[in-house]
Amino acid sequence: MTFTSLNGDIDVTLPAAVKANPRLRSNQGDVFTDFDAPVTAGDSANRTQQHNGRSVRIDINRSIYGTVNGGGPDFELRTFDGNIYVRKATTAAAP
Repeated sequence: MTFTSLNGDIDVTLPAAVKANPRLRSNQGDVFTDFDAPVTAGDSANRTQQHNGRSVRIDINRSIYGTVNGGGPDFELRTFDGNIYVRKATTAAAP
Protein backbone atom coordinates (compact mmCIF):
# COMPACT_ATOMS: atom_id res chain seq x y z
CA MET A 1 0.00 0.00 0.00
CA THR A 2 1.19 3.49 -0.73
CA PHE A 3 -0.09 6.78 0.67
CA THR A 4 1.30 10.03 -0.74
CA SER A 5 0.69 13.74 -0.38
CA LEU A 6 2.44 16.82 -1.70
CA ASN A 7 1.37 19.56 0.73
CA GLY A 8 -0.50 17.84 3.52
CA ASP A 9 -0.35 15.42 6.39
CA ILE A 10 -0.83 11.68 6.05
CA ASP A 11 -2.80 10.22 8.96
CA VAL A 12 -3.34 6.43 8.90
CA THR A 13 -4.83 4.23 11.62
CA LEU A 14 -3.96 0.52 11.47
CA PRO A 15 -5.15 -2.43 13.58
CA ALA A 16 -2.96 -3.08 16.63
CA ALA A 17 -2.12 -6.58 15.34
CA VAL A 18 -1.08 -5.48 11.83
CA LYS A 19 2.12 -7.00 10.48
CA ALA A 20 3.89 -4.54 8.19
CA ASN A 21 7.15 -3.17 6.85
CA PRO A 22 6.62 0.61 6.83
CA ARG A 23 8.73 3.04 4.82
CA LEU A 24 8.09 6.61 5.94
CA ARG A 25 9.38 9.83 4.42
CA SER A 26 8.56 13.49 4.98
CA ASN A 27 10.90 16.00 3.36
CA GLN A 28 9.79 18.94 5.50
CA GLY A 29 7.75 17.40 8.29
CA ASP A 30 7.91 14.93 11.16
CA VAL A 31 6.92 11.28 11.61
CA PHE A 32 4.84 10.08 14.58
CA THR A 33 3.65 6.58 15.52
CA ASP A 34 2.02 4.70 18.41
CA PHE A 35 3.60 1.39 17.37
CA ASP A 36 6.70 -0.01 19.07
CA ALA A 37 8.71 -0.67 15.94
CA PRO A 38 12.44 -1.03 15.47
CA VAL A 39 13.43 1.54 12.85
CA THR A 40 16.38 2.16 10.58
CA ALA A 41 17.07 5.52 9.00
CA GLY A 42 17.94 5.14 5.33
CA ASP A 43 20.38 7.65 3.90
CA SER A 44 21.67 6.68 0.49
CA ALA A 45 22.55 8.61 -2.62
CA ASN A 46 22.03 7.46 -6.21
CA ARG A 47 23.55 9.18 -9.21
CA THR A 48 21.82 9.27 -12.59
CA GLN A 49 24.06 9.98 -15.59
CA GLN A 50 23.38 11.20 -19.10
CA HIS A 51 24.71 9.34 -22.14
CA ASN A 52 27.71 11.66 -22.38
CA GLY A 53 28.84 10.52 -18.92
CA ARG A 54 28.05 13.74 -17.06
CA SER A 55 26.25 13.39 -13.76
CA VAL A 56 22.98 15.31 -13.84
CA ARG A 57 21.02 14.19 -10.81
CA ILE A 58 21.63 12.98 -7.29
CA ASP A 59 18.68 11.40 -5.48
CA ILE A 60 19.11 11.25 -1.71
CA ASN A 61 16.84 8.77 0.05
CA ARG A 62 16.12 9.81 3.63
CA SER A 63 13.42 7.36 4.50
CA ILE A 64 12.72 5.61 7.77
CA TYR A 65 12.28 1.84 7.52
CA GLY A 66 10.87 -0.45 10.18
CA THR A 67 8.98 -3.58 11.05
CA VAL A 68 5.71 -3.75 12.95
CA ASN A 69 4.77 -6.97 14.78
CA GLY A 70 7.52 -8.94 13.05
CA GLY A 71 7.02 -7.49 9.58
CA GLY A 72 4.70 -8.21 6.70
CA PRO A 73 3.48 -6.38 3.59
CA ASP A 74 5.22 -3.16 2.58
CA PHE A 75 3.58 0.15 3.44
CA GLU A 76 4.96 3.39 2.00
CA LEU A 77 3.87 6.76 3.39
CA ARG A 78 5.45 9.78 1.75
CA THR A 79 4.77 13.52 1.87
CA PHE A 80 6.82 16.50 0.83
CA ASP A 81 5.46 19.22 3.12
CA GLY A 82 3.52 17.65 5.97
CA ASN A 83 3.64 15.26 8.89
CA ILE A 84 3.07 11.51 8.89
CA TYR A 85 0.96 9.90 11.62
CA VAL A 86 0.74 6.10 11.92
CA ARG A 87 -1.73 5.37 14.68
CA LYS A 88 -2.54 2.13 16.46
CA ALA A 89 -6.27 1.42 16.53
CA THR A 90 -7.78 0.89 19.94
CA THR A 91 -10.76 -1.34 20.54
CA ALA A 92 -13.56 -0.19 22.75
CA ALA A 93 -14.38 -2.35 25.79
CA ALA A 94 -17.53 -4.41 25.53
CA PRO A 95 -20.43 -3.16 27.69
